[in-house]
Amino acid sequence: MDVNLVLVKTDKGLNEIKTRQFKLNSRIRAILIVIDGKTSVGKLISQFSHIDSVEKDITNLITYGFLRIATDFKKQRKDLSRALTDVMGPHADYFTLELEECVNISDLKLFLAEKHDMLERGLGKRGDKFWKMAEHLTD
Repeated sequence: MDVNLVLVKTDKGLNEIKTRQFKLNSRIRAILIVIDGKTSVGKLISQFSHIDSVEKDITNLITYGFLRIATDFKKQRKDLSRALTDVMGPHADYFTLELEECVNISDLKLFLAEKHDMLERGLGKRGDKFWKMAEHLTD
């Protein structure tokens, strides 16, 4: 497992913390609880160095849907900006400048909703790549 990855809890993981529906053992539950969306896997492994199976436990939490790998927001924003420029050329500057002002996924989704009609007209039939990327934005 890549020690530089950052993990976030899924809805299933958040639900497990609240309800204990899946009755995870205390060791695995403790790992799930400390996942904060900021700490790297490497730091988690060292934090739980007293547990021999910590890397396997983290892998299992991912496999069974309690955790997922955090998405790199800046990369998503850059990819969207590049897709706009590929299709629209310099006419994309207006949109790419506004994209750069988005500081999180929520801002990005709001931007897409507010500019949807303008983007549709600007991208035309060649906007498929852009819209597919926009559909798959994740936190």
